[in-house]
Amino acid sequence: MQINKLALKNFKGVESVDFSPSKFNVLIGPNGTGKTTILEAVKCGINGKTPADHVKAGELGASINLDIDNVGVVERKWAGGKSSTRLNGKTTTQKSITEMIQAQLGFTPTTTNIMSSSEVVENMFGKDFSAYLLDFLRNDMDFDKLVALCDMSDDAANELAMQLPAAPDIITLEDIEDAHAYYRDARTTIKSEPNQLQARAQYEGVIPTRSLADVDNEVQTINREIGSLTTEKKNYEANNRLYEQTARQITDLEARIAGIKAKKPTGTEIKAVEDLIFVSQKSVTHCSGEITKWQSELVRLREILIRLGTSVCPISKKLVCTTDKTSIKSELEAYIKTVETSVTESVKTRDTTEKELALAIEHQKVLTRDSADYELKETLVKQLEGLKKVKLEKPKEPDSGLISKKTLHLKELEKEREIIARYNDSEEAKKKAVLVAARLAVYEELVTLLSPKGGARKKVLEHHIAPLQMYCNTKMEKILPKYSMSMDISNGFNIMLADEFGNMISYDALSNGEKIRILYILTDMLNALNNFKILILDNLDGLDEESLMALVEVIMENKDDYDHIFLASVNSTEAKKAFGLFPKADTNEISLSA
Repeated sequence: MQINKLALKNFKGVESVDFSPSKFNVLIGPNGTGKTTILEAVKCGINGKTPADHVKAGELGASINLDIDNVGVVERKWAGGKSSTRLNGKTTTQKSITEMIQAQLGFTPTTTNIMSSSEVVENMFGKDFSAYLLDFLRNDMDFDKLVALCDMSDDAANELAMQLPAAPDIITLEDIEDAHAYYRDARTTIKSEPNQLQARAQYEGVIPTRSLADVDNEVQTINREIGSLTTEKKNYEANNRLYEQTARQITDLEARIAGIKAKKPTGTEIKAVEDLIFVSQKSVTHCSGEITKWQSELVRLREILIRLGTSVCPISKKLVCTTDKTSIKSELEAYIKTVETSVTESVKTRDTTEKELALAIEHQKVLTRDSADYELKETLVKQLEGLKKVKLEKPKEPDSGLISKKTLHLKELEKEREIIARYNDSEEAKKKAVLVAARLAVYEELVTLLSPKGGARKKVLEHHIAPLQMYCNTKMEKILPKYSMSMDISNGFNIMLADEFGNMISYDALSNGEKIRILYILTDMLNALNNFKILILDNLDGLDEESLMALVEVIMENKDDYDHIFLASVNSTEAKKAFGLFPKADTNEISLSA
């Protein structure tokens, strides 16, 4: 990352600085003269993070201009409480600049945010910096390797194999976090099961001597027997109804047959009454005709008799008759009586004949009824004979008490079944309780193992960070040989040092000079991981001449790893001597005064 020019105005405590960075950039001056401010301006120009009190006291605004090769001129201004960012004179955003830097130089947004300087590295102590480091390391952690690194039971390993990718697939910290969340939830889910199973396992009844299958088989047998008995009872009831119905039919038929007294009329009787009816009907008809004829005659004779009593000619009403009509009237009256007698005799004959006809018709009806009754009797006799041909026997009634006894037996079997089921459930609960306890123990083991501070995560980090420790300890041999470095990731990220006797010393217990050298090693390591070509080391004042010389020598050995190296120190004989090792042609010395 080649910076062609850096210019700042009224930034923090610095009024104005304008220079073109070289390979080596040495900032020398008393404390408070702006060395750290210039280094902060480099970082701010790249990542856009504005430090506190970024406008010089008494000024209305501040600005930083950073000309980056292959990116352009980045200009940041602050005025009136507002900030603006420009790239090559055009207003832009930090996101756009970050994306351009990433595209041109390969930095990630995380890298530009961290900006690996000694100050930033020290601020990462105690945080989960180790996870950030893994982003830059080749992950070769598979399931078999994880199991080999971690101290876990076979049951836990078998269970974990169902949640983590199988070898040779790679396992990430996210996989471990997901598995931890899964087993934490699974543990919560089954935590209440042991108490529930213990309650189910309590059993104080008699120990069953039969299985559920034995009881169920007997229940099936009895149900079949009850079904058979029920069918038998239904058949009996149906047969008995048929028997009683047939018996009633026979009794009814016998009674009806006995009640029919009619005899079958002979053909002669039927013919005689039919002939009598025919003759009588003919006689009645003849008499009625005679009566009608004589009655008409009487009407005519009586009209003549009436006319004989008048002067009118009986022959014509227009003629007057003077003849004596006495003898004619007497003869006519005598004849009228004869006719009247004939009518009377004919009426009597007709009435007598009609009575005879009525009796004959009634007799015919009796004969017809007797014939029908006789035919009915013959039909009933045939029905009775048909019913009697069937062997009618009263069916034998089954023992209805057997069904009640077997039903009671079923209830006893149901009670026995409940006892067996309760006993079996208690036995099953005992077995399941053992399995659940074992599973819960596995879940507990895995939750502890996979927790953010658990062994698995630590082992994964230690495995991957081991090459970084080796890298750092190679540097330690040159600039701080009395210690070996250990990266402690048990609680975030911390640095531990071991002396020649194996005593562990924390970073906080080191002298300022030792801390500066440790920070350089870590900064150099991070820069190498990030491909970040700028080294920024501030506050080198705590190093004695020997330590500072050793540090500069190591920096010189690795100078090809950087485009720019920024070093800040107070003006001292030791600093002048050490910084004098840098090639003058590649060194830009910036002296600052109060």
